[in-house]
Amino acid sequence: MFLRCAAELPRRLFRRPWRALAGLLLLAAIGLGAGIAGLQVWARYHYQSAQRALERHQLKEARAHLESCLQVWPSSFDVHLLAAQTARRLDDYESAERHLARCQELRGGLPEEVVLEQSLIRAQRGGMDSVMPYLRSLMEQNHPSTPLIVDAMVRGYLRAYRFGEAGTLLTLWQKLRPDDVLAYLLMGYVREQIGPEDEAVRNYERVLELEPDSDDARLRVVDLLLDRSLPAQALEHAQHLAQRRPGDPSILVRLARCFFDQGRSQEAEETVDRVLAEDSRYRPALALKGQLALKLGRPAEAERCLREALSMGAGDHHAQFALTRSLREQGKAQEAEAAEARLMVIEADARRIRKIFREDINESPNDPRLRTEVGDILLRAGAEREGVRWLYSALRQRPTYAPAHRALANYFERIGQPERAAPHRRLLEEGGEPEHPAGS
Repeated sequence: MFLRCAAELPRRLFRRPWRALAGLLLLAAIGLGAGIAGLQVWARYHYQSAQRALERHQLKEARAHLESCLQVWPSSFDVHLLAAQTARRLDDYESAERHLARCQELRGGLPEEVVLEQSLIRAQRGGMDSVMPYLRSLMEQNHPSTPLIVDAMVRGYLRAYRFGEAGTLLTLWQKLRPDDVLAYLLMGYVREQIGPEDEAVRNYERVLELEPDSDDARLRVVDLLLDRSLPAQALEHAQHLAQRRPGDPSILVRLARCFFDQGRSQEAEETVDRVLAEDSRYRPALALKGQLALKLGRPAEAERCLREALSMGAGDHHAQFALTRSLREQGKAQEAEAAEARLMVIEADARRIRKIFREDINESPNDPRLRTEVGDILLRAGAEREGVRWLYSALRQRPTYAPAHRALANYFERIGQPERAAPHRRLLEEGGEPEHPAGS
């Protein structure tokens, strides 16, 4: 009917001009109304899609939907609040604050929802202790935002490496939302750090029950099963990952490690060689190639591969052990002794860092000495990015702590960045805090 009327308009225009004009205006109004209604439907679709994406912890997808929604609903308090929450969970604090400022403009004053979200930003960035009384009171009242509160607090504790407290909150989170994938994924990570590892495996396996396509959880299961000498069980997961992500070097090396630990040396070497053909300096592949060469009676080749791998990451216990054996098999006694001494350091560091994570840091979470010690250990192991993060976390606890400044200055000078070392050296020259300050 609508199309027929539109087709007849040119013919009627000359017979009844005023009536034709009225018809045109009516059609325009109908079209405009339909367009506005369509935009509203479109915006509502994106808002609801964002909510569903957040339930699945698909944060980037949710943000894209919310950006589309705001094109139609730029003055919606609820959409800006949800966008702020999403940005915070993506660690995009600048965007989160911008959306919260817009919420205040729209609602006026300082709405309760904005106060809560500002507190969650502070908690997630590591300031949990300052907002704990307020957030705990809300949790005790079973506030509707309790899952979001627990999420932000856990992220803050993990950022501060306070794994014990993170684990306590995650236990609460799992009780509140027993089918929440993220809660189990984070609890698996916490249990990897402080034990028991069996609990880590169980949490990751629960993730896979709820979300079989979670590659992150499956990767962690493979590594934990290999560490526990269960290569047959790990192989099933590694093969699943290889089908989903063919050509991924990190997965291929894990697959080769499963073969290696099962005594299937030829399959292991063929898989490793595929990786090295694409990237001859891929450290995990080089380390495993060295171990394979040693097992297959090629100690000189093993030494070459292992030394190159260890030059890129000196904390690999398996590679260091294999290097020691390859040197002994070649009759290089003095070099073997030096390699064995290095192996003992790696083992001692591993024991010490495990004790810090599982005991010491929970008793003294703000002690800069512990954080500096972890940073030093990680730098020795070649985990430089994490080591630097730990050293800076020590300075957040005590900005003038001399050992952390010294470690950072030494590191930046060693990698050829004197401009970054300079402020740390300057503080030391001005007389930083002593090695063991009173009351620490």
